[in-house]
Amino acid sequence: MADNSQTTPLVRTLTRFVQGEIENKVQQFGQSLPVSVVAVDGPFVTVKFEVQSTITFPNMKVPQAISRYARPPTQVGDKGFVVAADVYLGGVTGLGGGYANYSRDESNLSTLVYVPLSNTSWPAVDTNAYNITAPNGVVIKDDSGNSVITLTPSSIVLECGGSSIVIDASGVTIMGKDFLTHVHSGVQSGPSSTGGVV
Repeated sequence: MADNSQTTPLVRTLTRFVQGEIENKVQQFGQSLPVSVVAVDGPFVTVKFEVQSTITFPNMKVPQAISRYARPPTQVGDKGFVVAADVYLGGVTGLGGGYANYSRDESNLSTLVYVPLSNTSWPAVDTNAYNITAPNGVVIKDDSGNSVITLTPSSIVLECGGSSIVIDASGVTIMGKDFLTHVHSGVQSGPSSTGGVV
């Protein structure tokens, strides 16, 4: 039996072909979709897509939109969305290696980056101050680790080189000695350099 290529108008078949090719290309583009964090692995997170769809989205390990100089304590359950880059990111994130090119041959889920979103369930804070909070506290340090400020739920520790100050519920300790009960011995009263009595 002969096909219908002789009876179907060329304009109609070309239009269908072009439309199909356009739809195929659009499917390759990444999409920005809502997600929640299901695992944290250093600066990377595994996210679950919070989308009701006939498509089954797999959990994906993706980089976060953060800097090496400020790393938030992302937690399982945090919510946000993924945004798609135009090309492959594995070469700059270390997830996969290699180099990006502009062929756009990559899967439409391979260029995603996690971006956190604010939520109405967050605790209230002073919105006129820069707030840094985390379950285990905060660590501020220089790259070499020589100067460190560590704030935990139970203490504040200031360290620089071999020197340290610790503030906790028991008091203040400077260089391992209790500051509040520290007494200098061998100190005598007498005339000061200004002529007064010490």
